[in-house]
Amino acid sequence: FNHVYIFGQARVNVSFTLKSVSPIRSLKFIKGIYLIAVDSANTIFVISLLEKKVNHTCISKLPITSFACDYSLEFVYVGLKNGSVRAFNIETGMDTILNLREQQTPVFRLNGDCEVTSLSIHPRDIGTLLISYTKVTVVYNLVDNAILHNLVYKLPKTAPGGENSLYEYDMDGFYYPKVVHNLWHPNGLHCITVHGDNSIVFWDAKTGE
Repeated sequence: FNHVYIFGQARVNVSFTLKSVSPIRSLKFIKGIYLIAVDSANTIFVISLLEKKVNHTCISKLPITSFACDYSLEFVYVGLKNGSVRAFNIETGMDTILNLREQQTPVFRLNGDCEVTSLSIHPRDIGTLLISYTKVTVVYNLVDNAILHNLVYKLPKTAPGGENSLYEYDMDGFYYPKVVHNLWHPNGLHCITVHGDNSIVFWDAKTGE
């Protein structure tokens, strides 16, 4: 489980052995010449397809709960168990100055479960991120260093939820299905949040409704 195999045309077959005893949980291509591998021990391996070797190894001190990258960018954004979002430069293997602290506090101040459950980069604005926590998804602008919208899917009592709804109501009388994934529409005008009760919610990214 610490081997990565790359197959291509004309019987192209390249393999890499990673210095890890943990299974690889995700692979992504970046900039056409790099392959990013993330293992279950919170290690990011930057593999150069040109040099056919592992160029860098980035180790997170905290559990990585989600990550996102764009094919054209040299950065990998990682969401952590403590709710923060960080970025690694794959060309240097170094941590960057980006360190977004937990962004759900303004909406859910007493929520102890603050891990980042999903991350997505805006398809037409690399400075805008979609960051999901267990109960809220925020549209965050890196340039302005500010939250543009808080997207909260909540159900009042007697309202039907998804087929896997637990109907565990908070003190305010609402049920908040856990956010497990988010996704931008290719035009960047809309986004989707997927919840643990099998609900899929469509949002207007401009208005937050």
